[in-house]
Amino acid sequence: RFVAPKTVEVRLADGRLSTRELVRVADAVLMLPLLDDGTVLFIRQYRKGPEVELLELPAGKIDTGEEPLVAAHRELVEETGYRAGKMERLSGVYTCPGFCNELIHLYLATELTRERPRPDDDELIHLVPTPLAEAERMLFDGRLVDSKSVAALGLYLLRRAADRG
Repeated sequence: RFVAPKTVEVRLADGRLSTRELVRVADAVLMLPLLDDGTVLFIRQYRKGPEVELLELPAGKIDTGEEPLVAAHRELVEETGYRAGKMERLSGVYTCPGFCNELIHLYLATELTRERPRPDDDELIHLVPTPLAEAERMLFDGRLVDSKSVAALGLYLLRRAADRG
């Protein structure tokens, strides 16, 4: 549910007027699916914005009237073919607050069981199981460039380190 950019006039903190282009979209969910053996389930898909294939964590839009947790469970099965026995909210992040209202709810998905993936008709998704240690290296060496995935994986790793003391 994309709405074309709209130009609006805003008053700055110092009282001056300026213009901004705003895009209004539905909120979304992102899941960090983690298998019992420590494997992270990334997906690879083509993204038109940057015109490249990106490695990212599964994510998707929240349907009208749908709760974020319900959307997270639905999107995880659709994109990976795995169902989560446990879904823990990590945080929420605004993706591009300078021009967009999109809030992505970040979840850690564990206790995964295999099902049949159900991607949307226009999604060509490839599952990329990756050991957590390799995912961490990709985060630090710049191979993982999808901002929502960087945020979720980074937050998970920080929490894990804090829990270990």
